[in-house]
Amino acid sequence: VENPLVSMVDYIRVTFKTHDVDHIIENILHLNKDFMTEKPNGFYGYVGTFELDFIKVFYSSPGDNRGILVELSGQGCRQFESFLDWRKKTWFDFFRDCIQHGGSFTRLDLAIDDKKTYFSIPELLKKAQKGECISRFRKS
Repeated sequence: VENPLVSMVDYIRVTFKTHDVDHIIENILHLNKDFMTEKPNGFYGYVGTFELDFIKVFYSSPGDNRGILVELSGQGCRQFESFLDWRKKTWFDFFRDCIQHGGSFTRLDLAIDDKKTYFSIPELLKKAQKGECISRFRKS
């Protein structure tokens, strides 16, 4: 029987207050930098990027306190899961590595597929209107 409720990590951004890209790639992502492509530009004010398909590591210039940003899009998360599986590791191991190395999660999205309808959209809306949903968002 297929699991009626499946959740998965769907997007991650985690920052590190370091400029040691090699350390982050080897000890957090457990990837070989030689398999990554370096680009002399980045997003969010970072100056460069190492990427392996949808797994991206942005780095800042020395003196910039932004440090390093690891970003995994939805496709990046699926790709990274295959590396975790190969190493017999889980997302919990990855999160532990990030935290032990001073990582700060600036974005973490979870996708929940409910294949058996627990709540319909109108039911969820009523629950939110009755204040049965707790959120830090001002709008919904």
